[in-house]
Amino acid sequence: MRYPCFSFLSHPAARPRGFLLLLVSMLSLRAAPPGGRPEIERLGSYGAVDAYLRNMDDREPGRLKRLEEAGVLSLAPVTIPWGDDLHGGNVHFGWPVAVASADGRNVCVFFQRKPWHYNGADPSRDRDEYTTGAAMVRSTDGGKTWSAHTDMRSFAKGKSRIFPGGMSSVGRLDDGTMLFINDIGVFRSSDNGATWEHFPDAFKTPWPQGVGGNRGPVIFKHPSLGMVVLSHMSRQGDALILPAVLMWASQDGGLTWNAHGLNLTQSVPRRLTEPLGLMLGDRLVVFGRSHDPSNAEAKKGRIYYGQAVFDAALEKNKAAYTNIACSDASRDLARLVGRDKARAFGLWSQDTGEIIYNPVTKRVEAVVTNRAGRGGPRVDDHTRQSLNLWSIDPQALLEGSAEWRFEGTLLERRTLDSPKFFDGMHPGAGVVDLERKEQHLYIYLGFYAGPAGVYKLTRSLDTPRLAAELARARAE
Repeated sequence: MRYPCFSFLSHPAARPRGFLLLLVSMLSLRAAPPGGRPEIERLGSYGAVDAYLRNMDDREPGRLKRLEEAGVLSLAPVTIPWGDDLHGGNVHFGWPVAVASADGRNVCVFFQRKPWHYNGADPSRDRDEYTTGAAMVRSTDGGKTWSAHTDMRSFAKGKSRIFPGGMSSVGRLDDGTMLFINDIGVFRSSDNGATWEHFPDAFKTPWPQGVGGNRGPVIFKHPSLGMVVLSHMSRQGDALILPAVLMWASQDGGLTWNAHGLNLTQSVPRRLTEPLGLMLGDRLVVFGRSHDPSNAEAKKGRIYYGQAVFDAALEKNKAAYTNIACSDASRDLARLVGRDKARAFGLWSQDTGEIIYNPVTKRVEAVVTNRAGRGGPRVDDHTRQSLNLWSIDPQALLEGSAEWRFEGTLLERRTLDSPKFFDGMHPGAGVVDLERKEQHLYIYLGFYAGPAGVYKLTRSLDTPRLAAELARARAE
């Protein structure tokens, strides 16, 4: 393994005060009123829970109906906390990632099943025996119907049956084997997700001393390194995002992994969080939310996603802030959640995204959230949370361009007029169906203290037609 870029770990500049203030504020978030299982019972029906989680204004359901009738966009629940899918007090289903068989018929969606986004959201509720960071639902009909929950701990060995935490990553080998990585190890399935073999020691390559971090959601293929997954790095104990990306690589189908450091020390932005990777030939594109202090300081109230394009040797890169903007909505959100709690936004107005090469349009396309504002030219309107589609010419991207084209807003939810503090609505690892020319995005909708559920948002890969229909629907 090689770590060419870790000399910055003890550098005083690696401790920006602004980041620590944001972190302290984030940890102070509370959601009111308290939720949990009693809240689900008060709602009283599957349909009421579904509508509550969607948290939409009066016009958004009509827009979605029109877009579905046009054949370009649809939204459907995968699993929400109701009936047989409600286990104990775990009403928050979040951070979904999906992997599918080559024909798209067999789909596995993994998510965390917890009482809340994190325990500070409602300290009156705690984990129980059903709390898990690795629940799964499975479809054998292309996502039309879904199985009951499976806790991946049922496939785990030995001490790995403890609560699995951390972000999950998924991918598929050339022979069809599905991969799932969680903090308790690597899981492999050779029967389209029906059963899984656990390798608890497969992902034990040590981090640099004193460093941890979250993996990105996608395991993808590098032409020479094999299957790879990216991770940001943070100083253990203070969660500081550091100016490097770690690439974990496996050439034996996920059984062993080696770490390769991608240096961003001299780049702007330097801190790409839960990074997404995309191969364009032998060039690696890294895309993600940027937690670099310069993001907040330089852009005067707007926060921008970042990118870095590496050469074939993974030594040099062209890094830049994109024009994909989010809202620093702290001032407006203070009216909803209080001034100290709202301060947690800013850099956290971004979230994990999804980036693909679209073979229909022959463009690179990204789906990203603005957690506290609308999309495109309406980014400073903080009354809605939005999920937005952007695209860029791949050759321009490789040459260093960071100017993406706004294609439209896929989905909106309420923010300032929400019943309580809103959460979710970012993608991670979705599924591209080339036969039907569709992309299936898996997102979660709900609230910080729960409840929250997992949804499938399907959009056409005919992006020009989709963009035209989105513009028409949102103009009405």
